[in-house]
Amino acid sequence: MLLARELSDDPGSLTGRKVAAAAEAGDPVAQEAMGELARWLGVGLAMVSDVFDPDLIVLSGGVGASSRLFLDDAREHFAQQLTGAKYRRKPRIRATELGERAGMLGAAALARDAVAR
Repeated sequence: MLLARELSDDPGSLTGRKVAAAAEAGDPVAQEAMGELARWLGVGLAMVSDVFDPDLIVLSGGVGASSRLFLDDAREHFAQQLTGAKYRRKPRIRATELGERAGMLGAAALARDAVAR
């Protein structure tokens, strides 16, 4: 168990990145944590979609960066939880193509546009 070994001296140093790295390396505890993340992310995104009815949901930051580990499962949970899923178009759920800096780049673009006006 890679995660347990790494965190034995300082459990407070646990981060999402460490869990994702351990899951990718085959750690069963970390893989189970990614499964739980997928489940709850799917539930949460379904709730948001029920209210806002988006066409597209983009995951960014650390969640987006490690999405290859859980996104397919999260989509399945999402589809199971979405109200009226059989009778409505489901939004696309994707990870950002801009990586972890997507939020910062978006904020810079907004600032640039505000100054240009």
